[in-house]
Amino acid sequence: MAQPVGAIISGAMQGALSTNLQGALGRAGWRWAFLINGVCTIFIALIGFILLPGYPERPNPLARFYLKDRHIDIALARARRVGRKPQVGITPKSFVRAAKSWVFWTVAIAWPIGTNTVPSNYFNLWLKSLKNPDGTAKYTVALLNYLPIVGQAAQLVFQVLVCGFSDYLGVRLPFLMFHSAISITSLAILIVRPSSQHTYMAGWYLNYLGAASMLLLCSWAATHLQDKPEVRTILFASGTLLAYLLSAFVPIAAYPASEAPNWHIGAKVYLGFAVLSTFMFIGISAGFRWQAKKNAKKTEGNTYE
Repeated sequence: MAQPVGAIISGAMQGALSTNLQGALGRAGWRWAFLINGVCTIFIALIGFILLPGYPERPNPLARFYLKDRHIDIALARARRVGRKPQVGITPKSFVRAAKSWVFWTVAIAWPIGTNTVPSNYFNLWLKSLKNPDGTAKYTVALLNYLPIVGQAAQLVFQVLVCGFSDYLGVRLPFLMFHSAISITSLAILIVRPSSQHTYMAGWYLNYLGAASMLLLCSWAATHLQDKPEVRTILFASGTLLAYLLSAFVPIAAYPASEAPNWHIGAKVYLGFAVLSTFMFIGISAGFRWQAKKNAKKTEGNTYE
């Protein structure tokens, strides 16, 4: 949830800075945006060391000014109620155990390719290319920062609703399929490039909704790895690493600056990811059902013994 909230605040601040601090102390507005964003990032990171509560078994001592003993007791009781094993340290054997888990590999791969919001990062480049009949830019620098906020706000609302209803109903696959349908629709629009600017813009805005799959996958995997805390930890770290690697290198080839705003393969690459991840979601669901039946038979056998 922090990602769209941060993007909304950052976009609004950059829009204001580009207008109000343009030329201040001899610096361009965008330079002030980088400086102030950097200061805010460092401040929030330092605050995190104090505010993050840690694990119920190993609470953060710096957070004790608000984290009371009763809060820790409640967290431990909830973990016991759902059968979640306590968090343990990571050892070399933990990586071996993770490598043997099919959940680790499928979710770690579906995580980065299922999140298809990279095209939305180039939305403002398309907006920047639009011209008025007299050849002047259609949108000001401030508007180029403000317009993506609509997509980021939609992303936040969509994630809250999808994840909330998914938790309430206790199902993941239907919401992942809904997410995939939206992602595929948005990418298809970006590939077709309809003549209507409003339809094309809708394709860009729909693409912002693609981040919900990561949240659904994480909660899905966490539920099925409650008895393997170290595998769960390695999975979340690996999924994050793969997602950042994918977003660092694939866009260089998919969205080269020289082709802006008419990229040749950008949306096509991510449409392929979206289709592949859809089949992976279905496969993961089938795998969880198979695992549940296997565990049930094992439990039944132990009972007879």
